Amino acid sequence: MARESIAVRALLVSRNDRTVEFLSEQMQKLAINVDTCCDTRSAAKRLCRAKFEGVIVDLGLGEGGLQLLETLRDLTSHRHAISYAIVETPDQAAAAFRSHANFVLQRPFLTSSVLRTLRAAYPMMFRERRRGYRHAIEVRTLIKPQSIDEFWATSVNISETGMAISSATALGVGERVHLRVELPDLSEPALVSGEVCWNTNGRAGMRFVDVSAKLAEHLQLWLTERMSELIPA
Repeated sequence: MARESIAVRALLVSRNDRTVEFLSEQMQKLAINVDTCCDTRSAAKRLCRAKFEGVIVDLGLGEGGLQLLETLRDLTSHRHAISYAIVETPDQAAAAFRSHANFVLQRPFLTSSVLRTLRAAYPMMFRERRRGYRHAIEVRTLIKPQSIDEFWATSVNISETGMAISSATALGVGERVHLRVELPDLSEPALVSGEVCWNTNGRAGMRFVDVSAKLAEHLQLWLTERMSELIPA
């Protein structure tokens, strides 16, 4: 079964070649995958098509750069992304924070300062990556629907917010079910309610509902450990 990439991803928006080259090199030192755009319009389109845990915007692009930072908070998939502004003056830095930037990177760049900022932000980006991470795993899962008898299925993947299963038994979209998931390394099966979001070609996707605080904590820890195992040394 193919595994989903666990690498943290960042979108770097700048038309300055030296800035793009330098920051890409620093982020790659932390195993952050970098995509680049040279203008805010193409960046906005890219954000609609792909998920990034970090967005770095060069305010040398003008008002469009500030607008892009503000727009991030209106995009459901990027509402919690960590945002950086590339600035040259204290006034630009102040404007960046007013536009909800989490960090600023000031030109001319100092390597030690940039790496310190990236390292400080990395745990937050990693947590955001974990939120959307789907861990591929095949384990026994007991499904208890409301409309038919319970049955066993096989998981396809699992995330903090839901899971996919493989089963010949069809489930209706919107149906509520109870799940018993036998995850390895957990002392007891995970018991959770779910709602069927999609069902096609023998597979179904479930969104978790009514998750206990204890289970949410255990699942977050378990997924963090699984992701950490896949990160290159």
